[in-house]
Amino acid sequence: MGESLEVEVAALARQIAAHGAGSGNRVFRSSWWSDRLLQQAMGDAAFRTQLFRFVDVFPATTGSADVLRHLQEYFDDASTPKPLRLALGLAEALPTLGAPVAARVAGRNIRRMAGQFIVGADVHEAVAALASLWASGSAATVDFLGEKTVVDDEADRYAVRVELTLRALLAAAPTWPSRPVLEGDDLGALARVNVSVKPSALTAEYGPLTAQAGLAAAKDRIRPLLRLARDGDAFVNFDMEHYEVKDLTLQLFRELLTEEEFAGLAAGIVVQAYLRDSAADLAELIAWSGRRAASATTVSVSQ
Repeated sequence: MGESLEVEVAALARQIAAHGAGSGNRVFRSSWWSDRLLQQAMGDAAFRTQLFRFVDVFPATTGSADVLRHLQEYFDDASTPKPLRLALGLAEALPTLGAPVAARVAGRNIRRMAGQFIVGADVHEAVAALASLWASGSAATVDFLGEKTVVDDEADRYAVRVELTLRALLAAAPTWPSRPVLEGDDLGALARVNVSVKPSALTAEYGPLTAQAGLAAAKDRIRPLLRLARDGDAFVNFDMEHYEVKDLTLQLFRELLTEEEFAGLAAGIVVQAYLRDSAADLAELIAWSGRRAASATTVSVSQ
């Protein structure tokens, strides 16, 4: 009786395997889990926000315990899928085994997911990928992951990364094929090169308690980038980050673009639509833009 059952089970297993052959995403493949997370993220705005925040901070984590701590902080709410919450609870209950396993699984799946959004690990890869996107009819703004500025050296390295990328794109973009739909709208011409800058990565002092020092340091590092964008016909977006620096970023944006040398520069800033005070921020930006010498301001609204 036992041998008969074993034969039946083996036959059933082979049948299941045969039916699943060739399918793109099976539950036993790690890609299935990353795809499930992406599906959940696309249908849940709160979880999507936390997922991409974690993807953004992951490169700056310092070890298994740090990864687990960030996972618990970012995904400890009702919007997180139940299987993920259960897995994090188990990892916390078994710290010696759980943290390394959680870190490996997180790293593997983040690299898989991020591969769908990150165009390259270095400047050369990014330029090639962006050229391909342009040729296929898609424009993009280039952002930089993994910034965690604690000391001035890190801020300098971030500014250099942006500058090198901007120079490489400005050198390559003129060779891209003509795409009229991407190169203009009802208000005029659009730049082929578009980069996004995180002000908090430009100085370790970017915060409410050190606002004046932070503004001064951020301006010193971003001015060369704005000059390069102005002279090379590129577009710079100011990213909006955590809420406590929102007003500081708005101030930085307005003060820089009011300076005489940037009076005609086209630039943009992100306003997060889910914030209650975004309507007032938008109204103020529109009024300020109307008073500007050259109305070359774009506001990007993100959810």
